[in-house]
Amino acid sequence: MKKFAALLCLCLMATLLGGCGSPDPSQAPATPESASQREAELLSLTQTICDELSRGDYAAVTQRLDESLTDQLTDADLAEGWQDSLDSMGGFKAFGETTVTETAKGWFSETPIECGAGTLLLQLGFTENNALTMIYISVSQTPEATPIDAVLPDTLQEQGVTLSADPDYPLEGTLTLPKDAMSPLPAVILVHGSGPCDRDETVGANKPFRDLAWGLAQQGMAVLRYDKRTYTYGDVLEQSDLSEFTVQQETMDDALAAARLLRENGAIDPERVYILGHSMGAMLAPSINEEGSFAGIIMLAAPARPMWEVSYEQNLALLDGLSEEETREQRELLQAELEKGRELAAMSDAEAKKETLFGMCAYYFKNMDTYLPAAILKDIQKPVLLLQGEEDFQVSPENDFTVFEDLAKTNAYLETKRYPGLNHLFMPSNGSKTVAEYSVPSQMDETVIQDIAYFINTH
Repeated sequence: MKKFAALLCLCLMATLLGGCGSPDPSQAPATPESASQREAELLSLTQTICDELSRGDYAAVTQRLDESLTDQLTDADLAEGWQDSLDSMGGFKAFGETTVTETAKGWFSETPIECGAGTLLLQLGFTENNALTMIYISVSQTPEATPIDAVLPDTLQEQGVTLSADPDYPLEGTLTLPKDAMSPLPAVILVHGSGPCDRDETVGANKPFRDLAWGLAQQGMAVLRYDKRTYTYGDVLEQSDLSEFTVQQETMDDALAAARLLRENGAIDPERVYILGHSMGAMLAPSINEEGSFAGIIMLAAPARPMWEVSYEQNLALLDGLSEEETREQRELLQAELEKGRELAAMSDAEAKKETLFGMCAYYFKNMDTYLPAAILKDIQKPVLLLQGEEDFQVSPENDFTVFEDLAKTNAYLETKRYPGLNHLFMPSNGSKTVAEYSVPSQMDETVIQDIAYFINTH
């Protein structure tokens, strides 16, 4: 299957190439003597794999895949994902120094990839027999790219929480509260975009959900953010039957569990729990509300169109810089995927479960099409705030946000606002309109946070 860029993913990912945030397995103690020998072995092996990638010997790399993964990544898939990741960061320059780590989930190596517009990070996972269990490419988070203001403000406090929509998939989260505030407090649940996001929705050097949580809590409200199911249990889910995997399991069930957790907290006003979604989370927020009965809905950079159509446009944007022949070939591939997306509605569920679309099971997209927000927002009678950065290259201000602006003309419950100069993360854009923007440490625009706080405090 082809690996295509997904919304808010920093590389081309279906099962092996990852998205926003990076794996964060718990550290496990190693036997010093055996660990030292193993580390040297994997340093050498990683260097060999880097050499194979740099010279385009993708077959040599895929031959190293664990047998459980050999059907999931072809030579062509790897070539496409590797080259497009490099192109999105200005092209390959050099590999940096490799580090090897043993964790509770096994052995991993990390190698920086210096590119023209920033640094990527190649992460590899290994079995005991040196077969590859993971190939993960993300924007590197170097010490120099540490997100700004990493210390919790003195006026705030945070509590660790666990939420569970499914006993097999408990999720860890953080509840941020203002100190010495009068209870009960209004509360906000933050719902991630696509990809395996951590609770901060870490993207490159930036943590938009942490910025939101701290900024809103300083305005007198509680904020709950949590690690996404595909972030915490990605390796488990990859080994399961994904033909029936939907956004209900990926996102919606856990958001509803978060709402239940807040309403059971004595410090929270159960009648003033709000849902805030970003990107795909924003698209799903109106549907989550139908079961969650929130006090209001905040939608940041919400797609109005089917996600497969948005993915098509995102992949087109990645063609800049390719040769004429490569561009033609990629356009043909993308057009074929687009036509397949247009046929989704006519497919039966059984047919969709056997097809792939943009590197994922087509049924995933077919199911997601049932949650498009415009139909719900047209007649909704609940306060909804819709925000959009005008420099967003992932969700279109012209093709997506205008849909919501038109709806707001006939439904007074909808409020819309655009922000000049801000990108998909509601941070200042450097004008490149590539994922290289996300390697620049920044913060969510203060005006955006103030507008959200005002909406909550007045509705």
